[in-house]
Amino acid sequence: MRGLSRIASALLPALLAAACGAAATPTPDDMTGLLNELESHGAHVQDILAGDAGCPDSELHSNASRLTVTSGGGDYDVYLFRWRRPTDYDAANAAFQDCVGAFTTARGSVDVEILEVAPWRAFGGGWTAGLKDAIESSLSAAAAGE
Repeated sequence: MRGLSRIASALLPALLAAACGAAATPTPDDMTGLLNELESHGAHVQDILAGDAGCPDSELHSNASRLTVTSGGGDYDVYLFRWRRPTDYDAANAAFQDCVGAFTTARGSVDVEILEVAPWRAFGGGWTAGLKDAIESSLSAAAAGE
């Protein structure tokens, strides 16, 4: 028994070192990190309304925020969603697509942009190419935890 204890004592530091040195999966940024990314990409957030999914009958309100963003001299709405668990992100895809469909139908002819970079999704109407690029870059950086 004493020999087993010595072996365990000798192996424990090596096992801990190996576990600590293993490549870690990056943790996505929270909302503050994403807002900082948007600002760094020239999209200035003027207002945030938590719970606004952009569609009235959505189950996504707890994941949603509507941002009013100024970019290139114009103001735009960005409907932003974040999920904490990958399984929830995947399971919410149909509800997200339904929400975007309802938003598009309600707006008529406005071009609707959709961006998906797990754990984030975003959509909005009438975005400029520069705004879309800023949001996409920000979502990618926030998703990677940069």
